[in-house]
Formats: sequence, structure tokens, C-alpha cells
Amino acid sequence: MPCPPRLALVGDRSLDVQAHARIPAIIDFVNAGSGDPTEVYWLHSTAVTRPDDVTGFDGVWVVPGSPYENMAGVIDAVQGARSAGIPFLGTCGGFQHLLLEFARDVCGLGAVTHAEIDASARTSPRAQV
Repeated sequence: MPCPPRLALVGDRSLDVQAHARIPAIIDFVNAGSGDPTEVYWLHSTAVTRPDDVTGFDGVWVVPGSPYENMAGVIDAVQGARSAGIPFLGTCGGFQHLLLEFARDVCGLGAVTHAEIDASARTSPRAQV
């Protein structure tokens, strides 16, 4: 018997975040049309300590709610999904961290950051209007 698909939701779960409160209804909607319901696992950003922590999942969704308590854990989750070829969705802060991981690990821009994390983050001359 095949195992149901497993989805990791990476982020600092809080019912005070409207998107987090709505995720169970989204998963229920998706599962209603499927003969093989998806198993959902919330992984707090502090629970991810290396890229391999997400390799057992069939999908990774880095959910809204940044800044995350453990930015490095979120970056590790993104890197783990990318390097293992696991389908990935990053919404809001999750997409920001997807871009950070790609810039750092694929493009070699190790010092890149964003103003939400570092208010003194530099912008390129092209970004200034």
C-alpha cells in the first residue's frame, strides 16, 4: 500500500497570523478532491537545523510569518528542497527566503540579505529610483 504524500510546512506557526489560521481549510479542500490525502507536518523554524531535515517529505511549503525565529533553519529547508528536487512553495516571507537561498548558494552571493532582517542592508545602484 503506497504511503500518502507528506507536506512539510516550515515556519513559526501562530494562529495570530491569518494565513496560518487558513492553512487547515486549504489542506482540507485539497484533500477533499484526492483519493490519497496529504499528511501535513508543521516544522517550526527552530526544528530545522540542516538541509536534510526536509528530505523525507514530498513537498515543502515555507509559510508566511517572517521574520522567522530561526532564519538559518528556513534557509536550510529551502536548500534541502532545492538540492533534493522536492517540490517547493514559498509564500510571502517563504518566497523571500527562496530568493536569499538561491542568491547565496547558487549565485555565490554569500553576504546577500534583506532589510527585514538587516535594516542596514545595502541596495544596488540599480535598485535606487
